[in-house]
Amino acid sequence: MDFEQRRVDLEREYQGSNPFDRAYAFLAFHLEWADALSAADPEAAIRQYRLAEDCQLTIGTGATSGGEGLASMGALYEILGKRADLVERLADRLPDPAAARRRLDEALVLWKRILDDPNGLSEDTPAAERHRRLTEKLAARRSPGGR
Repeated sequence: MDFEQRRVDLEREYQGSNPFDRAYAFLAFHLEWADALSAADPEAAIRQYRLAEDCQLTIGTGATSGGEGLASMGALYEILGKRADLVERLADRLPDPAAARRRLDEALVLWKRILDDPNGLSEDTPAAERHRRLTEKLAARRSPGGR
């Protein structure tokens, strides 16, 4: 699938559209592209997830009720979780221990962002378990003899 051509087509189709219609159209596109890239090019997939997060944030600004806002934040947390998982997988492949720890720290920050939700939305996510597991992994890597 030619994602670059689809991006160009979407840009043309949604040029001048309101930000919400544009965000909805590009959200699905960026998520699909990220999923397609995740195995072969994790860095590019991470960029696509960030773009999807931006779209989801735009959608959330248009929420007209508490329920819509909560649903939008839940969708954002799902995307953040996908990015955190991918960042961790990428870290596990890095030969340089310091670079791997930096990427693991990045994933930890994403899980913490979800955990810190003031509305309790993180209860419906794997954030607590992933944060705990990743904290333990980082502690093991920082100990003498750890990678």
